[in-house]
Amino acid sequence: MIVPNFTPDAIEVPGNVTELPYRERVAFIRRVAYGHFFGLVGLAGAAAFMSPQSDWRKPTLWLFALLAGLNVLRTLFRGRREDSVISAAALPLVLLIAAWWARALVDRGLPVWAAGLGEAFAVLYAIFCGRDFSFTGQFVLAWIASSAAVAWLGLAARLSPAVAGQALAWNSVFLLYWSYDLAALLSRRRKGEEAAAVVDLYRDVFNVFGWTVRVVQHWRQHKIWTVPSR
Repeated sequence: MIVPNFTPDAIEVPGNVTELPYRERVAFIRRVAYGHFFGLVGLAGAAAFMSPQSDWRKPTLWLFALLAGLNVLRTLFRGRREDSVISAAALPLVLLIAAWWARALVDRGLPVWAAGLGEAFAVLYAIFCGRDFSFTGQFVLAWIASSAAVAWLGLAARLSPAVAGQALAWNSVFLLYWSYDLAALLSRRRKGEEAAAVVDLYRDVFNVFGWTVRVVQHWRQHKIWTVPSR
């Protein structure tokens, strides 16, 4: 009797990064981490020079529409060169719209800056870990260091307990998502598709919806929740 998995298998493309030797996998991970981090720095710089935003809904809708569209294109061209080319070409636009959205959130008083601290420490881990890279170790060490940094900055800036708590939440949730998705996308990307992988780290926020649909379809196909008749 074959017992199916409770959740569907991860989406894979032929020749993906998980099939590479360990050193090449780590090199790919580092390039994607560096690319996303420097993109985040550029995003923050662009947001700082933007005029104050009174309406957060418009940039939110634009960003979600852009990422949703890129998700559709990735589904249509999955495993083909067109996906990587379109994704890489769209990266500057993604960063610009994300900067607009981030500026709107900052102007509403949300401590979105805290999200960058966790990634900064995660990148430092990637730099200094040598041959002993671990996604779990990266997340745990980066979370401890960044949480301490957020707490110190909160005390130094005399943030209210509510804002300090929000900052810790932004840091923790973003770092957890970033670490998990960076590990997950290795089976969907090939060597040379680092720019597309950076875009994946933005658009994969929609994966929770697509993954939910896949899980439901998997359950129906294998009748996992169906009570067997006697």
